[in-house]
Amino acid sequence: MKTKWFSKVFVGLAAFMLVFSTASLADAKGSDKEKAEESKGTEEKKENQSKKDEETKQVKEDKKTKKEKKKAKILSKKGKEFEKRLTSIEKDINKITKSINEFFGVNGVTEKEYTKKQVSSRYNSYKGKLNAQINKLRSVEKQLKAQSKKFKSNRSDFELLVAKLNELKTLAKSELERLHTLKKEVLTPKPKEETTVPEEETSTPPKEETTVPKEETTVPKEESPATQNPETE
Repeated sequence: MKTKWFSKVFVGLAAFMLVFSTASLADAKGSDKEKAEESKGTEEKKENQSKKDEETKQVKEDKKTKKEKKKAKILSKKGKEFEKRLTSIEKDINKITKSINEFFGVNGVTEKEYTKKQVSSRYNSYKGKLNAQINKLRSVEKQLKAQSKKFKSNRSDFELLVAKLNELKTLAKSELERLHTLKKEVLTPKPKEETTVPEEETSTPPKEETTVPKEETTVPKEESPATQNPETE
């Protein structure tokens, strides 16, 4: 009896230990998974924060360089002559840009319908004007390089003029590319919108059942000779 009791107790303890160990193992696995997810989330947050910090830093640096460019002034007489020419070219490019936006309906301007001939004519006009400004910039660039020796005492003036020149060249070229894109968009036929007219439900009235009354035809029964009254002799 004692051995049976001991065996039962032993089996019970073993089962309890097995259940307890399984539960603790499951808890450990769950906690490890939660820790891994938490660490992953914190890493993603750190990466996002670092990206934001880099973007903010870049924006601040760009603002700083712009401010420095504005503060920097050309002092030499020769440098001011080149600056005036570049400023004049910049104004002309901005005027062309404004006219392009108005014609092609950019920046919320009401779109107008033009013929293919009108669009091509205006496109060629804008293209010619922008190319003329690019040629002016090339001419300024050649003269600036030729007279670079005169800027030995004012090297900062030369660097500022070269930076402004490159900026305007990039602007004019980008306007040419944009002009070509706008022309293509305007001349591309827009797909017609299919207008679907909702079908009206025509309800047919229920057919009236016409019931024709059947005529009862009663045929009179002929009396048989047996049932007839006998003739009196």
